[in-house]
Amino acid sequence: MRFFIKLFFAFWLTMILMGGLIAWTADHMRDTFEKRTPDAILAELRVRDQLMELLVGEGVERLRSVLSARSDQEQYLVFDESGQDILGRKVMRPRDKVFLDLEARHPFQPQEVISKEGMNYRIWMRPKRPSLFAIMVSFPWLLALMIALSGVVVLVLAVHFTQPIQRLRETSLRLAAGDLSARYLPGSLRLPDELSCLGRDFNFMAERLDHLFHSHKRLIRDISHELRSPLARMRVAIEMIHPGDSISADHLHHVEQEMERLNILIGQILTLSRFETILEDDRHDWIDVNGLIEALVVDVRFEADSMERTVVKDLCGEMVIRANVEQLRSALENVIRNALRHTPKGSSVFITTRAEGPGLTIQIRDQGRGVPEDQLESIFLPFYRVGEARDREDGGFGLGLAIASRVIEHHDGTIRASNHEEKGLIITIVLPAPALA
Repeated sequence: MRFFIKLFFAFWLTMILMGGLIAWTADHMRDTFEKRTPDAILAELRVRDQLMELLVGEGVERLRSVLSARSDQEQYLVFDESGQDILGRKVMRPRDKVFLDLEARHPFQPQEVISKEGMNYRIWMRPKRPSLFAIMVSFPWLLALMIALSGVVVLVLAVHFTQPIQRLRETSLRLAAGDLSARYLPGSLRLPDELSCLGRDFNFMAERLDHLFHSHKRLIRDISHELRSPLARMRVAIEMIHPGDSISADHLHHVEQEMERLNILIGQILTLSRFETILEDDRHDWIDVNGLIEALVVDVRFEADSMERTVVKDLCGEMVIRANVEQLRSALENVIRNALRHTPKGSSVFITTRAEGPGLTIQIRDQGRGVPEDQLESIFLPFYRVGEARDREDGGFGLGLAIASRVIEHHDGTIRASNHEEKGLIITIVLPAPALA
């Protein structure tokens, strides 16, 4: 249920409840005052009769003196022939409208009286209306009931709408304090609304932060390991070098190899770091993807021949897209070289392209052992390897597929991994319609 609808109906039902309570209270008070009214009216009629007798027997001056001294003088109006009140009370509306209003609101007709002086006067009686304060004070239990019920309703609404916000605030403070396991727990009886959606979005954000934090820790750990290992080997090789020793040249060659590995590793780290933030070279040109793959195959075949492996391609017709040549070349080369490292000796790496609708699909398949299904998405993370083994038989650092993933995403494409039904891993790259001519 949407938060707006819940809020609307909550206040609507509250108003109906309070309106019903007020109506019931008013009805109860009316019954009570109706029982008291006859006695009060009779008392006021007796006062009016006394005033009339005073006007007839002692004159208008005496009536004015007595009426002005009474505390309930507002209940009695005495008008002379010109329509003026004998106490000089101002009437803001025309006289005729005042008379009509009095006749309409009060069932007691004005009394025509001739004073001692022989002047005609009209005496109006306005029954006293009890004040609201007097009514509430006379029924303290009703006042307490209304306050209690309204307080309970408002309390329930306040708790219902503020409790999830408070819980979310407490969870966010725990997350900010470093507790990455903090999650928002919605109430079991709460209907879904915008606050529930906010809680789910917060949990998704917390999970992403937790994942990114652990990925960062793993990245730092892997970089440290990758840098320490060749440095340690170089240190051992240098300690074994002795002037005039016939095998020193081999140790120096080993040091040069390790230095080259360090240079490649640092270059790949810098490339990945650049792709993680913003691609500096954002120039896009029209290129033929199949022509680019043909050139790559020519370059990697020398390496494949030395590794006793082959590259087999099956390319469709010309497919021209708008892309950054160097970035796309780097991505495809990383995927192809990764496949060469993992396919067994005497086997092949297969590269196929095909047009599907307005897009282009590129598939690169090796004939290796494949990847466990639960790790197919993780191989695109920096320094990720299947298993925790640190051997270097494949000669890689775990950065090639991560770089390729960033480049393809920058070109609005997708890249995914799947296992072949027989054996081997398939990397599928799709360049969607926006990247095509």
